[in-house]
Amino acid sequence: MKTILQTEHDKHWKGRDLSTEDNQRRNEILKNKFSAVLKDAKILDFACGKGDMTAWLIGQGFTNVFSVDFSAEGVAMTKERGGKNVLEADICGPLPYENAVFDYVLWLDNIEHLSSPQAAMNSIKRILKPGGKLFVSLPNMGYWFFRLYYLKNGTIIGTDGVLPDGHINMPWEFQHIRFFNEKFIRMFHQTNGFTVDEVLPYSNGNKFLHKICRLYRRLLADGFVLVSHKGA
Repeated sequence: MKTILQTEHDKHWKGRDLSTEDNQRRNEILKNKFSAVLKDAKILDFACGKGDMTAWLIGQGFTNVFSVDFSAEGVAMTKERGGKNVLEADICGPLPYENAVFDYVLWLDNIEHLSSPQAAMNSIKRILKPGGKLFVSLPNMGYWFFRLYYLKNGTIIGTDGVLPDGHINMPWEFQHIRFFNEKFIRMFHQTNGFTVDEVLPYSNGNKFLHKICRLYRRLLADGFVLVSHKGA
């Protein structure tokens, strides 16, 4: 029997347009980074959602792409888009992958949804090879608009944004529950034995906002991609 959380995840993905990518700015950064990666690298799309990156990687000729998600709807969508090694499982629990087996793990726009990011990171540490690369994307709670919203309203903005049906989640509804700025997401990586190689900012606004957010990312970027590697 599904838990309430699983049901909410399924509702989140049900009916999504498979021809449209979520978070295109973030994906542009990731696609650029993977343009030089060997096609036989073993990659895990961790919390794959509806499979945007899984589908792209397979379409680019990557031959060892694995995917896992908590949502039955997300798993079904990922399979529909060509995913072959797709697993429905709780990423915060035991996963049936061998130790130190993946070269790359993509953990995209999921950490902010988890009651225990540490449990998910423990899984990643176990299955990622020493020196293996971890890509994490997430909202930046240091973003100026998020700060201003809190100052004005006395509560954290629903950083999951406007949903496809035009609805904005209220604090008691399914939404983001963990909040990081650059300082604290770096600390989280370092505490877990990862060295942060790059912090790549993006803005989901227009091209001008996306360009200037690189000038002072901690204040002007509404999201980050962190690229790190696991220690020996």
